[in-house]
Parts: sequence; C-alpha cells; structure tokens
Amino acid sequence: MDRLFLTKKQLVIWCRKHKFLVCYERRLEITKRLWKLRNEETSLRRELEEMGLQYNFLGE
Repeated sequence: MDRLFLTKKQLVIWCRKHKFLVCYERRLEITKRLWKLRNEETSLRRELEEMGLQYNFLGE
C-alpha cells in the first residue's frame, strides 16, 4: 500500500514501486502534486527538480 508520512521537517512518500521518496518541504500543495505522481518516476523527478526540492530515491 502507498502511504504518506509527514514529520516536522519532511514529507515521506512510501511507494511500493520506488521504495521511499523523501522530500524536505511540507507545503500542502506540493504534497498533493507529488502524491499524484508517486508511481511515475520520471514525472516525479521532473516535478521535484522544477520545484527545487531535495529528494532521495532509496536504493540508488
């Protein structure tokens, strides 16, 4: 199951397809956009880069 976690400083999206995505912004509009793209790795990376957000795909 895909899940979304929020901590004080970061948003963590757990996605079965990519393991973890960690993002250091918590703004709601960003969270919604990223959640919609969670299973599309190339779109997700492009969106993160356009927004200037740091991210990690674990396992890389």
